[in-house]
Amino acid sequence: MKNRILVSILLLLCPFILRAQTSYGRIQTDRTSNKSTIIITGATPDVSNGNVFKTNNGAPTTITNFLSGVDSQVITVNCGETKTTIQNNANIVTSSAADIPCTVNKAQDFTFDAAQAKWVQKSGGPGGGASPAGSNLDLQVKSGAVFGNVPSPTTPNDVPQTLVSTLSGGAQQAAFQMNGLASRTISASTDSVVAADRSPKILYFTNTGGTTMTVPDVGSTGFTGNPQFLAQSLGAVNGSGATVTVTFNRTSTSTFMKCMGAYCSPGLTTFKLTSGQRAHFSAPDGVNWLVNVEHSELVHIFNQYVSPYGDDTNDGWTWQTAKKTIFAALRGLAGGSSTQSGYGTVFVADSVSANPIAGAGIQLMGPKDPNYASPPAGWLKAPASGNGLRIVGVGCSSHLANAASPACAVLSNNGVSVWLSSMTNTIEFENLQFQYPSIVVRLGVQSNGTRSTTAGGVQNVRFTNVSGAVNGVLGAGPAVDIGSDTYFIYFDKSSFQGNMPFYSAAISTVSQSGFTETVNTTAPNNFTTGMKCGLLQVSNPTLNFSAGSRTLGGITVVSPTQFTFTRNDTQSVSSSAGYVVCDKGLPIVIDPGSGLGSGLLWFRNMALNGGGIRLWSGSSNTSMYVDGVTVEGDFGAHQTGPGVWVGSIGTGGLVNIRNVNLADTLGSPVYNVINDNYSAGGHVLYEGCAAAACASRRGSPGGGAGTVARSGSWRPCRGRCGWSCDRRPHQRPGLYT
Repeated sequence: MKNRILVSILLLLCPFILRAQTSYGRIQTDRTSNKSTIIITGATPDVSNGNVFKTNNGAPTTITNFLSGVDSQVITVNCGETKTTIQNNANIVTSSAADIPCTVNKAQDFTFDAAQAKWVQKSGGPGGGASPAGSNLDLQVKSGAVFGNVPSPTTPNDVPQTLVSTLSGGAQQAAFQMNGLASRTISASTDSVVAADRSPKILYFTNTGGTTMTVPDVGSTGFTGNPQFLAQSLGAVNGSGATVTVTFNRTSTSTFMKCMGAYCSPGLTTFKLTSGQRAHFSAPDGVNWLVNVEHSELVHIFNQYVSPYGDDTNDGWTWQTAKKTIFAALRGLAGGSSTQSGYGTVFVADSVSANPIAGAGIQLMGPKDPNYASPPAGWLKAPASGNGLRIVGVGCSSHLANAASPACAVLSNNGVSVWLSSMTNTIEFENLQFQYPSIVVRLGVQSNGTRSTTAGGVQNVRFTNVSGAVNGVLGAGPAVDIGSDTYFIYFDKSSFQGNMPFYSAAISTVSQSGFTETVNTTAPNNFTTGMKCGLLQVSNPTLNFSAGSRTLGGITVVSPTQFTFTRNDTQSVSSSAGYVVCDKGLPIVIDPGSGLGSGLLWFRNMALNGGGIRLWSGSSNTSMYVDGVTVEGDFGAHQTGPGVWVGSIGTGGLVNIRNVNLADTLGSPVYNVINDNYSAGGHVLYEGCAAAACASRRGSPGGGAGTVARSGSWRPCRGRCGWSCDRRPHQRPGLYT
């Protein structure tokens, strides 16, 4: 009986005894039973007292077995250092079938299989889970019950790729793609932007009858998260010249802010794209559409664009792809080549370079130039077949002093800004200001410098709102240099500045003996033998004269303060005071040398700084027309000479002058017009002068030389035959008397 009672008591206590043995006497098989991480060392650590262990070997150690394990026991081995290696062997089976070298905080899970007496690592390596799919650096994705992979791109180098997933009936496997631009072509008259049009996609519009496009509101279905897309109006389709216009309308709430460069128009409910324009739609504020329209012109092979931010390797067809120099743009026009200018129009922005060659400008030559077969560096052959050319400044802000309109600055340091030789092409320059050249414009002088030949002649050139000041250094000038056989040249609303500080001087004494006049200046001057110079304001006016005619030649320098020249008359007289003004310092000089001469030259509405217009004839007659010229001095610092100064005009030449004004000049008397022509014949007609001192004539009255006919109170031709006021069929009686 006592034994039965004892057994019953033991049976009642048995569950508690068994529980105590499982918790504290035996090893719990799940990993949550251990109370703390246990440090292990050595090659065969004992794991009977826990589930989570951490290695702590101070020397290289290879674990070959875990001792005292029980069936189904799960252990986690954390690496506490890098000196331990867990060996794959008969006792330990790793998931990779290879030894496991420790790295700090690397963890491995093993389960003891008592039937095999082996520790088996769980699949998935460190941390558990399935083994990674694919190659190193691949992305892992869920693929059913296992891992799949997204292959990482390996080629080409240096090209970014984007992970893209395009939905089609649900989620699709993502893949890496190089950036590209898909498109949708729209030819219908009406259409709508849909979610599938979001970038990277561009919408092309081709309907020449126009397309009206509805744009969804930002934030609507498919248009959240800053939606973007591109739209392009294709312009002239297939070269037909037909145009395409696209009208974009909002759906209900979102407006358009249309921007072209820095100029934006907010709050629009509709706007249009015209032919050839492209627009980028985005919604950075999450409410309205921001539309950036590329400000580009239609590509036209007869147009070139030049910008200080351009590149001569660009095509030059738009401002966005502009050339850097005018020289490169001329070659890029239709018909152009490496040695020849094309024809068409060159549009020039402010502050561009004329030529990549140092000291060169816009330099064109025709077939009669001696270097035509092989143009020198910086030169180009004129457009073939006599085709025309325009060079036009746009968006200009530069200007010369006293100029009436802004012009675009063109740099051609210490060279000739515009040099035309031996050509008859119609050429126009407009809205250009040439900065710091030695000569601004040179016409009718060959590329080798020869001016006394008809072969260098130039015709049919117009300058409108063109200006320039020569570099203020010795050797620079004149600003405009016109040689021989040059006709139909027009200067309108243009301004030029000479270099008079270097090429004028005050006279101390002057005398004439026989045909030779001798001039002494108050200080050393920069004159050289052969220069053409004029005297004015000498105390004895009979010594005022212009040296440089075709027959008499220029000056001969005797010393730094003395020169002589030959006159056509004789006298013995001396005087003092006055000034010398040489052509090289003037704004405009027409000098054909020993050539035929130039004519049909027009100067209208001009502002000239530091001097006026000097005219010499050649072996034939010269004609020049001046209407509205103002000469501005430098407040009496240097002598400017008159507004128009005629040295010679030929026996049948004609100079027709109206409305010449001078300001801030030096000395007295100051004449608007001086005629030093000493040959018989020729006419200098001046209208708009009433003051007695507004014009001066030299030479022998009655012989037709040195006369100036003008309107007003002075009537020099009354009762005199052969003077410039003689009644010819082309002259209205009394107009210039």
